Amino acid sequence: MPTKEELQDPGTTSDQVFLKLFEANRRLVNLMLLERIQTSDVFWEVSQASNFAADLLATFPGSVPPSEPFFVPGKEPIDIYHRLLECQELIESIAVQSGIHTATVKVILTAEDEVLPSDVFNFAKKILGDMAYFHALEKAPLPLSVVPLPSPTKNLAGRKFPSHAYQRAGLLRHQLEEIQQRVRANPNWHKKIRTE
Repeated sequence: MPTKEELQDPGTTSDQVFLKLFEANRRLVNLMLLERIQTSDVFWEVSQASNFAADLLATFPGSVPPSEPFFVPGKEPIDIYHRLLECQELIESIAVQSGIHTATVKVILTAEDEVLPSDVFNFAKKILGDMAYFHALEKAPLPLSVVPLPSPTKNLAGRKFPSHAYQRAGLLRHQLEEIQQRVRANPNWHKKIRTE
């Protein structure tokens, strides 16, 4: 016997819907994963986000690209996740300062040992999407659908350990800190039209 479909609360925000989809995707990926997510996959996603950040940073006059942090051995997926949370907070701050809407992520870790490489990968994908969005805004009037995204070719980065991905996420964090400083001085950075 069919049941009546319940309508969503009209007060539901797009961020709440995104978070539900994000969690559903996480559970589905973890249950149905045919190919195990490797740290190299996470490294690749974070590297691409860093490439977008470097390109964006280069558009601000006088900016100096930060150096990659030192390699710290012994890192685990939870360490990368925490560093990506720092990056996400910076992205959200940059968006607010710029008057741009991005999906906000509020993560509550119940048990730190539950963070899997696939969780870190999904979060890195979200950050890559945000950086591609910022990149598309800066490269206006290029439509978002035309912004070249990296090929999903696997193992291009070679074998990587969590400490490599942690180091690269540290570079991204430094880039975002520099972008944040530049955006404070020029919150309308995304409104200029490039003629190149």
